[in-house]
Amino acid sequence: MPLDISIVGRELDAVEVDLTARRSLAFAAGIDDPAEAGLRCEIASPFQCAAFEWLSAGGTPPGTLGLTNEEAARVVHAAQDSTFLRPLRTGRRYRIVPRIVAARNIRAGALVETEVLTIDAGDDAPVIRTLSSAIYRGTPLTGAAGEGPVRAAVAAAPLTEAIIVPVDRWLPHIYTECADIWNPIHTEPDAARAVGLPDLIVHGTALWALSGRALVRRFAGGDSARAASLAGRFVGMAFPGRPLTLRHGHPDGAGDIAFELVDGEDRPVVAAGRLSLRG
Repeated sequence: MPLDISIVGRELDAVEVDLTARRSLAFAAGIDDPAEAGLRCEIASPFQCAAFEWLSAGGTPPGTLGLTNEEAARVVHAAQDSTFLRPLRTGRRYRIVPRIVAARNIRAGALVETEVLTIDAGDDAPVIRTLSSAIYRGTPLTGAAGEGPVRAAVAAAPLTEAIIVPVDRWLPHIYTECADIWNPIHTEPDAARAVGLPDLIVHGTALWALSGRALVRRFAGGDSARAASLAGRFVGMAFPGRPLTLRHGHPDGAGDIAFELVDGEDRPVVAAGRLSLRG
């Protein structure tokens, strides 16, 4: 059934999560974070916000937006743009608050953008702000003209260098368990084939985090606390066991680094990427 434009402005159910050292270390292991384990016992990778956001998005019943279970199974993550306002610290409780901010029709269905705030439950201060876009494939948007300000990162700088990003055959399973982000198309071959995929595909947020990790290692000495934001559009599929290439530029005057992630046949997997570093 169609989505209605009235979903724009709707705040979805908030969830709370305790950031334990165990959670922090597990996520770091899932993306092969180079930081010492002792550091991750105190401050988590900023890219772990994707795992917290999934606790809200993945736990939202399809009927909340008027979707059937079949329609909900066709939703794909299209873009992630996260701004890191202050570090994620272990031993703290965080409240994850999502709100739909824009929607419009595209050829594949409805494109819906959600703003997700990660808030420190101890002092109500925002810690991370994410703009996350999803495509509701085969599900049109009805009502008033849905032309909201759906935004995406745009990489304009030349991409002059390359880093090989290994993708282990078991990466989707490791990331699923370490990040606690589960969708059967990433870990169960029968489920992937049932929706027309030739194989398991790697999570978009895993590719997003691996790109950020590689660039932090290259330009910030592995210090992810210097990451001010990380953005990218998920435009292709990556399959486990097949390495990818991260093409990137150099930090500009604002500390922005443009990048894209491509497969072995030079097809973009993550496009219009941008990592912003603090000085």
